[in-house]
Amino acid sequence: MKKIAIVDTSDFNTYPVGGQLTSIQSFIKYIALERSHEIELILIGITRNENEVDQQLVRVIGGKKYQFIPIYCDKNDPQSPKVSLRKCFFKALMKHRKVIRGLKLDMVYIHTPEAFLPVKLANKKLEIVTFSHGNYYALFDKIRFSKYKNVMIKFVVNCYITFLIKHSNQVFVLDTTTYTDYKKYNKNVEKVMNSIDLEQFKRSKPIQTEHIQGVYVGRLSQNKNIDKIIMAYKDLPLQHKLKIIGNGEMHEALSNLIKEHHLEEQVVLIGSKTQEELPKYYHDANLLIMNSDVEGLPMVILEALSSGLPIVTTPVGAIPEMIQDGIHGRFTNGTSNDIRMKMLELLPDIKRISTSNTKYAKQFGYQTVNKEICNILLKVQ
Repeated sequence: MKKIAIVDTSDFNTYPVGGQLTSIQSFIKYIALERSHEIELILIGITRNENEVDQQLVRVIGGKKYQFIPIYCDKNDPQSPKVSLRKCFFKALMKHRKVIRGLKLDMVYIHTPEAFLPVKLANKKLEIVTFSHGNYYALFDKIRFSKYKNVMIKFVVNCYITFLIKHSNQVFVLDTTTYTDYKKYNKNVEKVMNSIDLEQFKRSKPIQTEHIQGVYVGRLSQNKNIDKIIMAYKDLPLQHKLKIIGNGEMHEALSNLIKEHHLEEQVVLIGSKTQEELPKYYHDANLLIMNSDVEGLPMVILEALSSGLPIVTTPVGAIPEMIQDGIHGRFTNGTSNDIRMKMLELLPDIKRISTSNTKYAKQFGYQTVNKEICNILLKVQ
């Protein structure tokens, strides 16, 4: 029996909503249902309730109870964060090094880069496996707080990432570019896929083909370029709709943009939804629309494929490794005009692509993907 702690900036339940948490939950579910006789899991993360910090809590995933230790309370407003969660989580882990040592672990499986150094200092003999949900060398470009954006901090961050990669016993990545960047420093880098519970997102009703029923799912941040998606609806008839699912610092600006261009009847900001609530919004839609500058391997694409949605997106990050232009949807150049044109071009072909995407998604089922990951974890030395 291998005793493994999973460390992440989440509560392993509903916060924060996003693909990283979904991926981790899929892994834990697989362990619960298929490999609990080989692996014992402990969960270390965050909470939104300060009374829960340092308490021995329980998370039930896949019908199995897991010990959960929240070491930090995140009081940030998701729409307007005031402090860096990464910085605070790093400090909390440093304070909890004795706790980590006391767990008598065989391995720590980290899903957030700031966890590496505190874990290493807690026990230098611990096996540390890193799952890189995006390219960590792009972290600096995603920093939201301007006070941290300077040349010296970028240098320090990149040095830290290189140190992390070199000294991890195993690294999992999601795309070829990240694999190439990391392989220079560690031979034990493995490219894997994100995974999904196919049954959860299995389409519950026929897809609508007469009008665009677009959906965006994700953080409302500047690099997602959601304003361009909204403006793609400006000259479309009222029957074409868009629902935007998520929270973030751009919420107020996007709300004002919708009002300024009188798009209230077409474009609706829904807010954040739990993983259990998301399938309804995918099943009400007939297109997933994305417009990011930077991405890894977005979980929302797997969710959309499983729901039979064609995808309109910019071809960034690992997206072109997962979907093909003209096969699973359409790639755009990121402008409102091109988004509008590609959405309209897809309308006559939605039903065919929907059927094809549903079949294609089967290879990303959580059992298939996590079996491979689990087998590698058990061999790590």
